[in-house]
Amino acid sequence: MRRLTSDRESAPGWQLLSNDLQLSGRTLEVYRTQEGSKELLAEKLDLRAAEVEKQEVEVFGLGTWPGYLLKGDKYRLRWALKNEAALLQVEVDECVEHFCLPFEVEKSQEWPPHSSGNRCESACWERHVKRSPTHSSMLVNGWQSFGFSGVLHGAVPQPKTSMPFFSSAFHSGAALPPGSSLACDREVLVSDLYGYLFLHQNGCDAQNGGVLAGFLSQTAGFGGLAVASSESPLLALFSELQGEGRPRVSDWCYICTSGGGVAYDRVVQTYLETLAKHHGMLKPKRQPVGWCSWYCHGPFVDELLMMQSLKELKSMGLDSGELSLDLFQLDDGWQSAWGDWLRPNAKFPNGLKPLTDAVKKDGLVPGIWLAPASLTLGSRLAQEHPEWILRDETGRHVSCGFTAPGLWMRALDTTMPEVLEHIRKTIHTIVHEWGFRYLKCDFLHCAAMPGKRFLKVSRAKACRMLLEAVREAAGEDVFVLACGAPLGPCIGVADAVRVSADTAEHWFPVGPNVWGTRWLFKQDRTNLPAARNMVCSTLARMHMNGRLWVNDPDCLIIRKEVPLSEAQALASVVAFSAGSVIFSDDLKSLPKERLAVLKALLPPVQPTAQDVHFTDGEIPCKVTAHLTGAAGDWRLCGLFAWDGGEVELMLDDQEWHVFEFWSCSYQRHRGGGLSTGPLLPRTCHLYALRPVMSKAQFLGSNIHVSCGLEVCEWEEAERSLRFTLNVKRSLNSPEVWIFLPKASQPRLGGKEAVPVHEQVWRFVLAPVPLKGSTLQIDW
Repeated sequence: MRRLTSDRESAPGWQLLSNDLQLSGRTLEVYRTQEGSKELLAEKLDLRAAEVEKQEVEVFGLGTWPGYLLKGDKYRLRWALKNEAALLQVEVDECVEHFCLPFEVEKSQEWPPHSSGNRCESACWERHVKRSPTHSSMLVNGWQSFGFSGVLHGAVPQPKTSMPFFSSAFHSGAALPPGSSLACDREVLVSDLYGYLFLHQNGCDAQNGGVLAGFLSQTAGFGGLAVASSESPLLALFSELQGEGRPRVSDWCYICTSGGGVAYDRVVQTYLETLAKHHGMLKPKRQPVGWCSWYCHGPFVDELLMMQSLKELKSMGLDSGELSLDLFQLDDGWQSAWGDWLRPNAKFPNGLKPLTDAVKKDGLVPGIWLAPASLTLGSRLAQEHPEWILRDETGRHVSCGFTAPGLWMRALDTTMPEVLEHIRKTIHTIVHEWGFRYLKCDFLHCAAMPGKRFLKVSRAKACRMLLEAVREAAGEDVFVLACGAPLGPCIGVADAVRVSADTAEHWFPVGPNVWGTRWLFKQDRTNLPAARNMVCSTLARMHMNGRLWVNDPDCLIIRKEVPLSEAQALASVVAFSAGSVIFSDDLKSLPKERLAVLKALLPPVQPTAQDVHFTDGEIPCKVTAHLTGAAGDWRLCGLFAWDGGEVELMLDDQEWHVFEFWSCSYQRHRGGGLSTGPLLPRTCHLYALRPVMSKAQFLGSNIHVSCGLEVCEWEEAERSLRFTLNVKRSLNSPEVWIFLPKASQPRLGGKEAVPVHEQVWRFVLAPVPLKGSTLQIDW
């Protein structure tokens, strides 16, 4: 940030000036508890009367920043300024339960003309012109894994669950306090942890810059960013402030502006990298690759079925080396009751140790699903320790939502020492006695539900205490996946985090088969299982991968019930995410051509896609990864037609090699728009793009979705080319496409190549063993 000012004589209490944008705020809204009442008393503190002191500010993990202290009788605002970012910490007295810091955004040059004359009125919201889709868009991040995450264009209602009676508990995150300056706006957009408002000039182009604001942690409470529906942007940072601290101090807030033309992706990436430094993050563990029982067998697993599945996995390519997996995960259905995690049910008469022994013997990591903070009232744990169950202020059990296979969840109070010791014992037994080395910890939102706890800490802290107990008992070398988890408390503890709702073999959500209700479930964009909801959130949260944790986009479903072109599109999303690659199909009925889709993703692509292009549609239709390998640099671009139709990518004015992976087709393209042509809904083209050069170039293969990372050595001589292929799995019928500008009738192993285009050749190779193969082309 270039400058922060506070001038008692001018209108704003503070201003941040950067990138032709001016952010200014006049008030700090605080919400206090009233003795003998559950309602919060709102108070607006005038920041124009603040005293201002210059001071250096120490921020954990980020060093010392130059800054300012703004202080009044009832507050202190610590500002730290560096480059294009500003950090802010709010300090208030111990009675404050929430704070809200509203601020306006202005641009030095004239704002785009109003594209909609649409005005709205509300009993407590002033008459205003709404933001249109051509004016601005907002990246919204959901509270936990299952919450809606994506870009919303203009002033639109925030997606909410279609079944609030059953699912509202899954969406109990950051919320504006009642009575705040934005709470009465019916189309206010609320984003948990962070949000990004980008401002348009011509369509969805972000050419007028943008504002990203949020928090570097969530310990004091859950917080986020709210954006009003007015066309003159009004934003607010807000957070719960819970605990026994005197005074109460917020987590560090982060505010950053971007100039016109700056990619949305880079702004988000910089924020996430700052957040990771603040937490002292280490390099994430390697992403898991494997199989999960849930989407093919649901809760109907048993010992025999799991042993048979392991055997089928071996016959499908694990033994031969054609399928390089490292994880075999047992999901829900093994326990006697939710909460009784140390009591396998009668379907596993020998316990779970024989399964883990068999999995390890076959060279895989045994994984298991459990919900360590959740229980049902019929469990033995609930009967023996009813005092451990989280309750509200009236003494009633807190409901944590309804989930498959037909259960109402309750929560443990994870601030009780006895509960934490119980959780440690459970995890220690599962890991160190039963032998599981991968823990899928689900429905972690239960630990963060509002309620009356043993310790007076924030509910975010209560969730963090749960995760720290799991990590302590499991050990650092065990892989912990946080699922159904509020994101903030997971940072620095979980190895991977589910970043989407449950997937499904169907694109739209499907609810109970009740006449007249299907439309209601179909429009759900939050927690109902659907491939659409998985894709939308995975793309919106893609940049978290490798910075905060390994992203888990949920399981890949490639069975024959999913059209092949759609399975390829879903696989492409998983590839771009560069996170976990776990499939969940019935192994005995999976066709070979579907298994080939999975094999093409292995090993997972690295790094995560750098560019996610949000258009005026709901889901991004263009994703690009910039890759580097032994054979040079190239771009991998996915063009997705989620609603069908044509997708176009603009290229620089030069000649390009264009190789489409799924069809194994090649074309030469001269700059301008590269079009997919008409596509069916939910299909994609996956292009490897390389500028045409005067030397030998690898163009693509039928081996690996990256179209280049399969090459680990590349050496060109005057009349030959030597290269090595290795994807850590054996290959039966590999083919490669290579550009040879100097060659005439090239031969590989005495076999002539197949001409594809001028100086482009297709080579049909002999099988490649697990250890790889070095090949030489002569001409």
